[in-house]
Amino acid sequence: MVLIICVSSLTPVRIAASDLLAPIRASAAARDFLAVRVLARKLAVHKKDIGTWNAVRTLLLKHPEIGNDLVLGWERIRPVTGKDKTGQTPVEKTLNRADELLLAGKSGEAFDLYQKCAQWLKKRSRFRARVGRNADLLYPYVLHGMGRALYASGRFADALTVYGWFTPSYPRFRQTLFEKMWSALRAGQVDVALGAIASQRSAFFSRFMNPEAYLIQVYLYKALCRDEDLKGTLAEVSEFKSQLESGTYDYLEWAKSDFEMRALANLAETAVLPNLPPVTIAERTAEREKVRSFLLREFGFYRARLSEHLTLIEAYARLAATPGIGSGLKAIEKLPSRSELFRQNLEIWPADDSEVWIDEVGKHRFIGASLCSSDR
Repeated sequence: MVLIICVSSLTPVRIAASDLLAPIRASAAARDFLAVRVLARKLAVHKKDIGTWNAVRTLLLKHPEIGNDLVLGWERIRPVTGKDKTGQTPVEKTLNRADELLLAGKSGEAFDLYQKCAQWLKKRSRFRARVGRNADLLYPYVLHGMGRALYASGRFADALTVYGWFTPSYPRFRQTLFEKMWSALRAGQVDVALGAIASQRSAFFSRFMNPEAYLIQVYLYKALCRDEDLKGTLAEVSEFKSQLESGTYDYLEWAKSDFEMRALANLAETAVLPNLPPVTIAERTAEREKVRSFLLREFGFYRARLSEHLTLIEAYARLAATPGIGSGLKAIEKLPSRSELFRQNLEIWPADDSEVWIDEVGKHRFIGASLCSSDR
C-alpha cells in the first residue's frame, strides 16, 4: 500500500526553488515533519536541478518519520538529465522491468534482474562517501523483490534465506516476516515458520497480526497436537474480532502494522506547531488532515475484508480445536510454551535515528516438540 500525495493536486506557488531548500532542512532538523511535507509539496512544482532534487531526497531518506510515501512521490519527479528522457537511472529501469516480469508471472527472469540490481548496488555502496546513503537504502527493496521472485518460482528454501537478510530498519520489515513465515512453511521448516510469527508479535508493532498468520498457527499447532497453544491462538483471534467490531481496534492501531504505516500514524496524531515561517498553522493542520484522511479511508477498505477473514479463521480454529481431528508432525526440540515464546519477543529498539539496531526481531525459532502421542 503506497500513498503518493506529494505531487498530486498541487497549486503552484510563487517561491523560488532555491528559497525552499533551506527551510526544508531547518524544519527537518527541528523534527517539524509536517512542515517538511508542506514545503516539499511546494518545491515539487518548481523546476529544479538534480543537485536540489538529490539534496531533498537524501534528507527524506534520512528521516523516515516524514513518511515513505513522500520518498516514493519524490522519486517520480526526478529531473531529466543527459539523454535519459525518462528521468530514471539504469538501475531504476532494471527494477521497473523486474517488477513487470514478476507481475507477468515470469519469476525466473525477474529474479535475474533483481539479482543484477542487488550486485550493482552492493558494489556501489562501497563508494558510500561519494554516493551517500541512497544505494544502501534502495538495497532492501531489491532484496524484497528477490525474495518474492524466488517464492513465486517455488524456490522456497532460497526465498527463506533471502528473507533472513532483512533488518528492522526496512520500512516494510513486518511484511517480510509475513512472507518469511510462508516461505518457511512451504520449505517444511516448521520451527522457522512459527518463529517468524513470534517476530511479527514485536512490542513495536500492533499486537494483532495479519489473519493468515493466525491461520498458519492454527494449522501448525494442530499438526503438533499442541492443544493449549491452539486454544491460545483461538482466544486471540476471538479478541481481535471483538475489538474490531467494538471499534477498539481502530485506524491508528491498524497503522502500526509496519514501520511504513506507523510513520503516517504518528504524523496523523502529531501536535500542530505554532506559526513558524514559511509554514503556517493552517498549512500544517491541512497536511495532518490529509494524512489522517488517507489512513481512515484505507482502514475503511481493509476493515470489511478483515472482519470476514477473522470470522472464517475463528470458525476454522474452533473446528481444529475439536478433539479427534488432525494428525502430528515429527518432533523438533523441546520448547517452552507459546506464551513464553512471545514473552521473549520484547525487543530493544533504538531511541535515535542511527542505523544500529540491537534487537533480534526476525530471528526467532520455535523450538517446541510435537505433543502427539505417536511422536513421543
